[in-house]
Amino acid sequence: MANRWIVCLSLVLCACAHAPGGHRAPDGEAEKIARKVGPGVEYLGIACSPQDFGQGQKNGQCIAARAHDAVPGQGSGGIQVAYVFRAREPIDVWRVWATAQHPTRRMGRWWAPEMPTGTRDQYRNDYEVCVIFNGLENLVRCRLKPGTVFAAGDGEDVSARLCDSATEKYPPSKKVQVFLYNPEAEVADCTDWHIGATFRDLMPYTFQQSCR
Repeated sequence: MANRWIVCLSLVLCACAHAPGGHRAPDGEAEKIARKVGPGVEYLGIACSPQDFGQGQKNGQCIAARAHDAVPGQGSGGIQVAYVFRAREPIDVWRVWATAQHPTRRMGRWWAPEMPTGTRDQYRNDYEVCVIFNGLENLVRCRLKPGTVFAAGDGEDVSARLCDSATEKYPPSKKVQVFLYNPEAEVADCTDWHIGATFRDLMPYTFQQSCR
C-alpha cells in the first residue's frame, strides 16, 4: 500500500488519491475559489503539501497532485492552500510577463483567472510580484484545455528577503492565483498584448518564440 501512494505522487492526479466515495463536496472556501476561477470546473480536493503527504493522504485529508510547489510557505509567495480542480471546459487564464526589464517566461506556472485592471503597481500589489522577478510588460490570455488539473487559491505573503529588498514585501492577498504544473501543454488559443500606462491601454503584441 505504501508503494502505491508513492506511485501516486508522481502523477498529476490519480484515482487512488480520491477521498472515499469519489470527489468530496467543496467547503465554503473551495466553493468561493471555484466561483472566481469559473463555472466549468470540478473540485477534486486539497493538494497534499510535502509535510502532509503520507498520513494526511491516508486519512483522506488531501490528495496527491503536482501542486506542492504552489504552497512554499509563509513569506515565500505562492498560495495559502492549494485547492485542486479539473477544467471541464476551456477556461480563460491571464499572465503578465516581461522580455526586457526583469524578464520572465511567457509560459510560466502562475496565472490569474480574471483580466487585470488598473495600473501595473496595483497588479504587483494584488498578486504580490517582486520587482526583481517580473517587469510586468506584456499580457497573455490563454484557455485551459478541458481535462487540465490545476491548483488555485488566495495568495500567500511575500517577504522582503524573497524580494531581495529592504522594504518591498507583500501581505497575504485575496486575489486568486492559478498554478499550472506544465502550462505549455495545458493551455491553447493564446492572445498577446503589450501593456501601456494601465491595463486599459493594451496594444496587440506579436510573440516571438525566441523571447520565451
